[in-house]
Amino acid sequence: MDDLEIENEEMAYWKTDKVLLKDEGESASKIEEMKLPYDQAMENDWEGMKRYYVENPQKLNSPMTVDEDTALHIVASCCRRKSQGKQVLEFLINLLPPSYYERCKAVRVPNKLGNNVLHEVAMSGNLEAATFLVKNFNKPAGKTSNEENSTLPLLDIRNELGESPLYRAAALGHPDLVQFFADELEENPENLRRHFHRNDRMSILHIAVIGQKFRTALWLQSKYPFLSTKREGKGLTSLQLLAQMPTAFTPQFQQSRWKMLIYHCLPARDLEVTANPKDDVESSLGSNQPPQAISWKKPEGILKMYTSLWNFLAKEMDIIEKIWKDKRIKHALKKLIPLLVEKDNSWQNSKEAKGKTISLGSVENLCKGDNDGGDKKGKDSAEPTNSKKQSIYKYNPLLIATITGIVPIVAEILRQHPQAAEHVSDSEQNILHLAIKHRQREILELLKRKPTTISRLNEMIDSDGNTILHQAADRSYYSVAISQNLIGPAMQLQAELRWMMGVKNIVPPHYIMHHNNKDQTAEELFNDEHNELLKSAQEWIKDTAESCSTVAVLVCTVVFAAAYTMPGGNDPNGLPVFHDSPLFWLFTCMDVVAIACSLSSVAFFLSILSSPLEYPFFCHVLPRKLMIGFTLLFLSMATTMLAFAATILLVIRIEKKWTKSLLYTIAFFPVPLFGLLQFPMYQSFKEICHKITKIFRPFFVPFLGFSKRRSICGKSKAN
Repeated sequence: MDDLEIENEEMAYWKTDKVLLKDEGESASKIEEMKLPYDQAMENDWEGMKRYYVENPQKLNSPMTVDEDTALHIVASCCRRKSQGKQVLEFLINLLPPSYYERCKAVRVPNKLGNNVLHEVAMSGNLEAATFLVKNFNKPAGKTSNEENSTLPLLDIRNELGESPLYRAAALGHPDLVQFFADELEENPENLRRHFHRNDRMSILHIAVIGQKFRTALWLQSKYPFLSTKREGKGLTSLQLLAQMPTAFTPQFQQSRWKMLIYHCLPARDLEVTANPKDDVESSLGSNQPPQAISWKKPEGILKMYTSLWNFLAKEMDIIEKIWKDKRIKHALKKLIPLLVEKDNSWQNSKEAKGKTISLGSVENLCKGDNDGGDKKGKDSAEPTNSKKQSIYKYNPLLIATITGIVPIVAEILRQHPQAAEHVSDSEQNILHLAIKHRQREILELLKRKPTTISRLNEMIDSDGNTILHQAADRSYYSVAISQNLIGPAMQLQAELRWMMGVKNIVPPHYIMHHNNKDQTAEELFNDEHNELLKSAQEWIKDTAESCSTVAVLVCTVVFAAAYTMPGGNDPNGLPVFHDSPLFWLFTCMDVVAIACSLSSVAFFLSILSSPLEYPFFCHVLPRKLMIGFTLLFLSMATTMLAFAATILLVIRIEKKWTKSLLYTIAFFPVPLFGLLQFPMYQSFKEICHKITKIFRPFFVPFLGFSKRRSICGKSKAN
């Protein structure tokens, strides 16, 4: 009996499986039949596609893809040329039976994602096609089936995510389409508001900000200010989401210098879609009125010619159009921030901070001494660091923007709501704590411009007993992006030491000896957090000094030998044969400078190896010695190459100028190569160069006749 039941179950299974395979085969064969029109659509061969459906009009509603997209879906989403997209769509719809019901039904056919033809138009942003569909097929044909979509206007139909065509157009960043849909829905404001969210409570402004469609977001916020107060499923406003997006504020082509040059040269014209249709650039293109959204300053003609030139170049070169589009987006973002800050009240979210006083530590810790248990404490304090990190996204926008380093949002919130500076997080950390902990130098400099605000923030102690000096000592939030700008562990350690010293200058003096809840001062915490970095820095600077000293000794050996091997030899009197030639004196001078610089660099590199490699020396002494040694080594190599080039020209006696120039170039090639390879190293020491320039500038400025820089107000700027 059991065997019979098992056999029956197996037969039922194979029958079911056979049916499924049959269904899948039929579906695949139907899609395979539509391969030709699909290929034509992907190749933008719309004429060929039209010819196919003229011959096969019955296949217009047949699915062409695995997502069950029909020909109308494909045309609506892929045909991006406005007039052509509308023309092809209208042509295909006219091939359907002439009854309004049949055509209305074809336009409303959903694919697997629930998107109808108007949803797909939002993907291409084709305003003409959207106008054609809304004007002709928005009204339902009447309830002729059990489907809810058949009784709804075309603009009100939602897909599986609950997105209407208006919402989808905003998500994909088509402000002109958003404006058109909103104007069509204005007759019923209550119905319009239902289009501003989808099933997961994500508002239309949220989705525009997340997708970095800032031109669309700017129009929405200008037209409907209440949107900035809406919260998504996790309780975040649009400003809180924007504060988590630091990459949105950096130009897309920042890594390319020549593209950034084009970025800054492009005119910053105002191309945002405004809330008033009369002020919209695109609405005025068909009229005789000049675009009102563009305000030209005199001389008007030159600016118009300049913009026309870039318009021509953008049409010819896609890269310029991409750069210009990115600049428009950043320009819209700059205008969006004040509007969001003005209406968003989430900045008021703050925990009540408890008053605390400084602690000098426990008696047991004082009795143990400095050397007892230090490493153990360091390990204990470092172990829970990662697990202790909590999500920052429930903070208010000011604190989130401080952590992520978005200066425009921080500056705008402090400008409109200066009291927000005193708000604290759940850990009772204020904006100063977070800026210091996350190494946000620009935000710290912004706060330093307000000494009174700093004096109210610098005495705050968080829930873990940490002062702002403890935050500077904490390396658990050290960003990889910060370390990428520094060459080698020694430079990273120097930056950390300087950061610690800078914070020490703004903290009250008696807070330096404060102990946190783990009974650690800021200095003890710094030592424990940076022990591994110190070891890496010690190894790195030793290896670098040894390698460079070896190279310097080799250079010194070569130039020393060259000093006793005169080009051309000596005459019977013992004088060099070419002693009257300027090239000989160039050779002699360069040889002397080379040997002096190489020996001096060896001295500096050896002094690094003999120096104590501890924390205080990495702040100034060791990096300065390394920088001077590198500079002298570079000069010795440069002068060696010049001496070599002079020798070649003395011996070979080439008269042609272009040959001399070629030889000079080839002989001197290793020098710029070495400089380019070591340029990042010199970038790490640019602060030292600034200090040297600042010291000597007062002596040279009056002598050279340079005037002091003046600000816009006409007052002299202090250097």
